[in-house]
Amino acid sequence: LGGSGQTCTAQPQSEVSLFGTAAAHKYTREWRFTALGGRNKYASKCQIHQQRLILASSTEKPTTIWISKTADFENFAPDTAIGVNTGESDSAGQSIVSEQILADNALDLTIDSETVDRIYWMAEGKKLVIGTSGGVFHLYGSETSRTITPANFTLVKDSTWDSAEVNPLRVGDALIYVQ
Repeated sequence: LGGSGQTCTAQPQSEVSLFGTAAAHKYTREWRFTALGGRNKYASKCQIHQQRLILASSTEKPTTIWISKTADFENFAPDTAIGVNTGESDSAGQSIVSEQILADNALDLTIDSETVDRIYWMAEGKKLVIGTSGGVFHLYGSETSRTITPANFTLVKDSTWDSAEVNPLRVGDALIYVQ
């Protein structure tokens, strides 16, 4: 531990809990602080879809979407610890345990397009509709199973008509947005 004035730096010796004691709550690996939080990393858009919290568009990553674990809005871990400590540590000094990617785990996606498509809004429907500066995208599992999982997701551009940074309005089955 070191520092000067009103700031200090610290190096944790083990996993640190964001929500109280480590035994009772989630660990930092589930919040993914390096992706979500800190300077220029807070998401500016939020939506609930398929029992998942979906965050999008930070200053640092304006085209990225972070999707929580199903029914666990505070958990953004991409895998689940299923075993005991291996006795080894990673480069950050964290203990390595056996992990597995499950269908309800979190995932993050970056819109890959010929343009940098800043995410302006998201709207829930049978598919998650995402309005960007370069068009409208749909996010869903597949045509036969719309449930989004780490192994089953589709992100496609539906329209090249860009959208304004104004939330859309759903009228019946139609979604109306400002261009």
